[in-house]
Formats: sequence, structure tokens, C-alpha cells
Amino acid sequence: MSMLLIPSIDYIEPTFRRAAVIWWALVWRGVLLGFGSGFVVGFIQGLIGSIVGTPPGVIRIVALTSGVIVGIPVGIYVVRVALRKKYRGFTIRLVPSSF
Repeated sequence: MSMLLIPSIDYIEPTFRRAAVIWWALVWRGVLLGFGSGFVVGFIQGLIGSIVGTPPGVIRIVALTSGVIVGIPVGIYVVRVALRKKYRGFTIRLVPSSF
């Protein structure tokens, strides 16, 4: 029998409160970093677009596309930070599965 199938003494039940703590760690970082990076990228694109004379509709489409492109690595970074964080009374660990 695999050791991964036997419950560990160190196992902590994922309660609603613990899930809410992890969720909040993801949400506030995601909103803050997402807004910050989106603002910076959008501002630079809007500034360059207006200087060059690009129509506002085109600037919006480019900003939306680049916002999605920038948002993906920012989101992955947020998850990485949350996985490494030491929470009160627990940490999140990734363990190999036996499947």
C-alpha cells in the first residue's frame, strides 16, 4: 500500500475558514497586482497610441488583448506566492499523487 493513501498525522482538514484564508490571499494579491500591471500597461499603450494618433477603439482592443496577455503570468505569480506563504497554523504543500 502506498504511503500517500494513508492519512498523515500532520494532515489538517481543509475547513471553510482555511479555504477562505487561502481564497483571500489569492484575491487581494490578484486584484492589487492585476490592477497595477493593467494600469501601467494600459497607460503606456494609451499614451503611445494617442501620440501616434491611433483611434480610441483600436487602443481599447489592443489594451484588452495585452491586459489578458499580461494577466496570465501575473495570475500565475499570485498563485505561486500564495502557495509559498506561511499561513497561521498551516502551509500549502504540493505532494506527488499515486495515480
